[in-house]
Amino acid sequence: MKEAERKRKEWEERLSSCASEEERLKLIESRRELRKERMEKRAEEKEDKVQRLSKAKEFGQNIVIDLEFADLMTNSEIQSLVQQVSFWLFCVKVWDFFVFNNGFMLYSVCVGCF
Repeated sequence: MKEAERKRKEWEERLSSCASEEERLKLIESRRELRKERMEKRAEEKEDKVQRLSKAKEFGQNIVIDLEFADLMTNSEIQSLVQQVSFWLFCVKVWDFFVFNNGFMLYSVCVGCF
């Protein structure tokens, strides 16, 4: 049985088990309140996300690459990381005026790697 069907069945059982119409109405109202709270929380989270993205767009995006664990990486992982960083640097050069204003990249100390 699918999750949605199971929840629907449980809800119908809870409604049918109510002794009076008043209890049933209270149960329905409490469910509406929970749904309203969830929707408000989602709206707040969406607004926070929009603000974070706007701030990142305005001030640039900071990227930190921790190379301290390079000795634990395989050669293919290191090669992939180098390709990704190279691509990012290419993007910065080509699209700097449009996208990457004020962002910067920070490398951590890497002892004994490469």
